Amino acid sequence: VPAEKKRLIYLFFSIISETLITGTLSTVPKDQRVVKTVREVISDHAEDEKHHHAYFSSLLAVVWRQLTLPQQQYVGALLPDLILGYLEPDYHVVPGWLQRLNFTSKETARIMEESYSQDQVIQSIRNASKITMKHLEKNGVFEEPSIAEAFMQKGLLIKKQ
Repeated sequence: VPAEKKRLIYLFFSIISETLITGTLSTVPKDQRVVKTVREVISDHAEDEKHHHAYFSSLLAVVWRQLTLPQQQYVGALLPDLILGYLEPDYHVVPGWLQRLNFTSKETARIMEESYSQDQVIQSIRNASKITMKHLEKNGVFEEPSIAEAFMQKGLLIKKQ
């Protein structure tokens, strides 16, 4: 990112990450597979994040309207990568963890393939980003065809028939 655009991208990364985390934190306290103490701690954190979510979703509404069309196109083209960067598994770190647990390279490759099929990962990311995507849609982000196309290319937005 050119130096003169870094602050704008940092702002949008904050908006994206703060609106994404709310959805993630709201599901864990309801998941009975998670230890009760962990669910309680995350539930408390989720309450705090609701305030952040409200602030950053309002900030999106204000800032997006103030951007010029070229700024919107520039930022909008990067938004899918920000979402993926936040939610996509770390494909480089996980194999190392598995190998430290004494899985062979062959077993690690099989686990990675079975656990992280591209279709499953994209579907999971679509589910986790629903709230953020609704905010983007509500604020007209997808009205610009090049931005909608960037989201479609990454599999985050499905073309309406």
